[in-house]
Amino acid sequence: MINGSFSCREWGCNYDTFFARLYRSDLDLEKFEVYIKLRKLCIDNIENFDVTKYPLIPETPESLETLYAEISLNKEEVDRIIADREAARRRQLLKDAQEKTAKNQLKYVERYKKLKSLNFTTDEDDLQIVVPKQICELIIEGQELHHCVGSFVDSVSEGRDTIVFLRKKDNLETPYVTVSLLKDTSTNRFYIDQAHGDHNSAITLDDVEFLKKWGQTKNLVMESIKQNYGAKCHH
Repeated sequence: MINGSFSCREWGCNYDTFFARLYRSDLDLEKFEVYIKLRKLCIDNIENFDVTKYPLIPETPESLETLYAEISLNKEEVDRIIADREAARRRQLLKDAQEKTAKNQLKYVERYKKLKSLNFTTDEDDLQIVVPKQICELIIEGQELHHCVGSFVDSVSEGRDTIVFLRKKDNLETPYVTVSLLKDTSTNRFYIDQAHGDHNSAITLDDVEFLKKWGQTKNLVMESIKQNYGAKCHH
């Protein structure tokens, strides 16, 4: 059991029961917190967690040995393991997305050559505009930020839509905000149609100020830059 991956949904229980089944009465709180972090699990107000309210299920000696081996790791080792698992997960996401979008990528190659001029940052800002080099990055962006940009693969590769990423400089590989651009055919200028964070959330005022700098530099329609674009998905 300990060696497998866990989810509350698979166990058909609430989160308190889920954590109770992982908890052992002879584990101190600090080690239990490390174990939870290692498993990339979340719990609110862990100090108030009362394991005595829930029945414990028996463990085999082998699974308990694995548990104690994991919780004895120090913080640096836990962080390294989590980072390695995250890197492996991202590599698999990229591989799967590349396979799905191989034909679209052939079209997007020429588009990228023109769009890469939209890349932008400044020395004083901690944000950066990144034009995706591969069309499959849209699928990963949508999965990570829980919105619909992955469905824009066809429209972007065909030139009907343009997608760029707003990223934090110190973590360029992690999706932060997705920006959708359309072009005003009368002026041949881009304008922002949508800009969303996780779960289509509104962007911050700092994000807006950075986008304004970008817009001025790249001759975007400045009136299109705002904080809240509402949740919509069209292409």
